[in-house]
Amino acid sequence: MKPAEQKLWNGWTMAAHKDHRLYSNGNDYVLFDWDDDVVLGFIVHEHMIEVYKTSWNLKYSIDIRNKVIVVKNEPEEE
Repeated sequence: MKPAEQKLWNGWTMAAHKDHRLYSNGNDYVLFDWDDDVVLGFIVHEHMIEVYKTSWNLKYSIDIRNKVIVVKNEPEEE
């Protein structure tokens, strides 16, 4: 499934499954998954992402050239 994109501060973008929920307080973000678990906590700066929390099984990448964070986890099909 194509990830949903959300615009962040300083021209950054987050791409993640549509069931993730992203909350922000200024340039500080927290990403929740479909089970209401915090999977990523980070701060957006102009040329840097400061990650301060991740879940043990989170798969993500940060493309600094294009300013894109991609979260690759998807809900398991039951």
